[in-house]
Amino acid sequence: MKLQSLLLIVDVVIAFALCYFIIRFVGTAFYGRAKSPAGADRRDGMTAKNLIRNMTKALFGVTGEEFFISEDKDAFLASDRNSEDRWLPRGADILRILIIVSLATALGFLVDRLIASEAAVISVYMLAVLLVSLGAAQKLTGPIASVLCLLVYDFCFIQPRFIFVTYGREYSFIFMLMCIVSVLAGTLTQRLKINVRQASDAAFRSRLLFETNQLMQRASSREEIRSALAEQLKKLLGRTVVIYPAASGAGEDIASSTVDRTGRQPMLEDPRIFPISEESVSDKGALSRKERDAALWALRHNGFAGRGTSIYPEALCTYLPISVEARVYGVAAILDMGQSYDLDDDGVILSLLGECAMAIENLENQRKKEAADVRARNEELRANILRTISHDLRTPLTSIYGNASNLLSNESVLDADTRRQMYEDIYDDALWLTGLVENLLYITRIEDKRLDLELRDELVSEVVQEAVKRLDRKAEGHVISVVSDDDFVFARMDARLVVQVLINLLTNAVKYTPEGSHITVRTAKDGYRLRISVEDDGPGIPDEEKDKVFDMFYSAGDRSTHGARSIGLGLYLCRAIISAHGSELRLKDNDPHGSIFYFELPVGEVNIHG
Repeated sequence: MKLQSLLLIVDVVIAFALCYFIIRFVGTAFYGRAKSPAGADRRDGMTAKNLIRNMTKALFGVTGEEFFISEDKDAFLASDRNSEDRWLPRGADILRILIIVSLATALGFLVDRLIASEAAVISVYMLAVLLVSLGAAQKLTGPIASVLCLLVYDFCFIQPRFIFVTYGREYSFIFMLMCIVSVLAGTLTQRLKINVRQASDAAFRSRLLFETNQLMQRASSREEIRSALAEQLKKLLGRTVVIYPAASGAGEDIASSTVDRTGRQPMLEDPRIFPISEESVSDKGALSRKERDAALWALRHNGFAGRGTSIYPEALCTYLPISVEARVYGVAAILDMGQSYDLDDDGVILSLLGECAMAIENLENQRKKEAADVRARNEELRANILRTISHDLRTPLTSIYGNASNLLSNESVLDADTRRQMYEDIYDDALWLTGLVENLLYITRIEDKRLDLELRDELVSEVVQEAVKRLDRKAEGHVISVVSDDDFVFARMDARLVVQVLINLLTNAVKYTPEGSHITVRTAKDGYRLRISVEDDGPGIPDEEKDKVFDMFYSAGDRSTHGARSIGLGLYLCRAIISAHGSELRLKDNDPHGSIFYFELPVGEVNIHG
């Protein structure tokens, strides 16, 4: 009994040693000796982790990390696609066969010692054939494993042992069963791999379409949309992509047809290349004149052209129009170079092109809508201005006309005081009209975004004095003062516009405060900022009106102390001018009563040359 146990142990050791030497010999023959990154022989190749990974790779063709579907479609499916049409096993498949047959032989020795059953040993080899067939990618791998298993079984277990001699017909039947098992297992494996590949392809395409939709929604320009399309096509096909935008005179994409609205045939802009590698596309002739002709045909006919079609079939690229319905926004060229792509990708490619075209169309529609809104606002502004000033212009013009007519007709009968009063009324009305026209001109420039600032470092005291000097004679009944903590401070501004702001603020202060009120223009430097404020001690502005006073055409005419006219443009214009300077016009209450309008400007620098 002890002798049998010892012989069993010896057989097992010999079997595993035989497996080790076979694996080592075949692995070295097919793959060479493994090298470290520095080129020296590896010393840790037989660690437990590497042994498990290598045995898994050898038995089933994948490592532990490869059991999950990869995010990279090509990395996951390349081995299956490249090996589907192969019949003969590769080096890795031969190594897998030898490993599995060697392990089956070792297990056969163990089973033969323990139970001495030929049926059990045959079952072990049938299991080996099944394992090889399940992991096989080539059609003849299973039958080759069947032949090898039968030969090893004949050599190791049929009497007389260790010679290739057999005397029974049952071994032909065993071989036939092994071949049938291998073919069935291989067929099932191939079907399973096809299903896995199809599921992976479908998941990849769905993910790609979803990513494309997200990218198109986030894109804010046509260039971003085209770039997103090119990158997604590269990811799907693994090919270089060239994008030809449709050209137009206005620099925008057009909905191309045989001829555009001007009667000219649509043209293409210069292409943008999205290479799959660093290799230059132009060196392959993909940007030649003939290739551009094929792209033009695809643009003008809204159809496919180039390689794989009947139009310019000798072209290096396949040209696909970026279109939605009959509107074409460009052409996508896919560099084919003689390789055929998966026909299942056709639907995804068309979906990507349609997503791109719809994104460009939506972007254009959005910009047209914004332009229409701007035009509508401008028209509404002009209409409001005309409605507002039509009445306000009639009153001063009527006064000027009436006074001038009286002076012409009755100058000789009018006394000096009456004539002087009429002259002053004509002057006041003309001055008011001049201010109104200036405000309207500034507002028109602001709304049309034509307000160009001429920023310079200006002496603040001079700007303030200029504004005070240009006040009309109605300010004579008020006490106007200028207070500054530094008479020689400079600020960065457009002096002409800031003077207009101060005139409007001072005019409002005069208009809405009683005679004898105090109005102060105060300047104070705070670090690198200069605050300019216009303060009064009038009745102030109610809280419910503070947010309205800066609106266009808002006028608190009922609070005017002497019936002064207003159409509500002054404060709106002031806030727009100060905003153009990068600041903000603010309002707060004065203490104990009144209002303060203030804004800040950056302090300027002055270079004094001796």
